[in-house]
Formats: sequence, C-alpha cells, structure tokens
Amino acid sequence: MAGPYQVSPDALSRELDGEVLVLDLRSSLYFGMTGTAARIWQLIEAGEAREAVVATLAREFAADRQVIEADVDAFVSDLTARGLIVAPAP
Repeated sequence: MAGPYQVSPDALSRELDGEVLVLDLRSSLYFGMTGTAARIWQLIEAGEAREAVVATLAREFAADRQVIEADVDAFVSDLTARGLIVAPAP
C-alpha cells in the first residue's frame, strides 16, 4: 500500500471563506479550490493516503465509489503535474 501524498514544500495554502487558496512559490501562481477539490486538498494536507481520501469522500458525499476514485485520481494527477503535491512512492 502506498503512503500518503505530501504537499510540496513549494506550495503554501490557506482557507478563506470556504475556499482553499494555494500559492505555488515557484511560479507565483495562485490556485483556488472549492467543494470537493478543497476537501481533497484538506485530506492530503492532513497526511491521508489515497484510500483514506476516497473512503472519507464516500462517507461525506452521496456518490459511487468508482466515480470518487476516478475523480480523486484525476485531481491528484493534476496537482502532481503542477508540482503542488508529491505522490507517494509505490
């Protein structure tokens, strides 16, 4: 089982009025996240592994687990490509 995702040391985040704002220190770009995206970020920031993120979202939202898994994987892939998180070693 893979370990938890890690927020990149080059990413700073703050919550403001239900939105998570992330600053990429390398590019000076801000990213705003709301809803499910913000919740995924919070869980990653809390040190949760993929399976825990999926399980939490399955409890909190009325959606099919396979849909949640696909959405989490796509979002995490995007965050990783942007350098905002570091994927766990396999």
